[in-house]
Amino acid sequence: MRVSTLAMTLLSCGSSIAAAGLSKRAEAISPGNGISVQDYLDCLNNEVKNWGWNTNSCEHQGRITFWRRGRSWDSPWDCYTTCHDEIADAIKTGWPDRECSHTAGAAQCWMGYNTRQ
Repeated sequence: MRVSTLAMTLLSCGSSIAAAGLSKRAEAISPGNGISVQDYLDCLNNEVKNWGWNTNSCEHQGRITFWRRGRSWDSPWDCYTTCHDEIADAIKTGWPDRECSHTAGAAQCWMGYNTRQ
């Protein structure tokens, strides 16, 4: 009985801590000043897909930098399509930075973003 009470207490505390962490992440990626999570997603969906192997900021968003790198990976577009959903989900859930990486044989690609406060 004592073990299950302790387990329930720890689960309850863990949920509160996790919820507090999520709200901090959401605040970090929703900087205000007319910039929204949707603005970041629009940048990812409309501008980042056209960039090559480089680092850029969406000019009108200014507070988020996207980057994409490859080692023996043929196509920046292929890296974008491979990582798009993971990066979009991270933006939607409020992560202030994220990296996606994929390996196919000896080839690797990385795509990610970080926000500036």
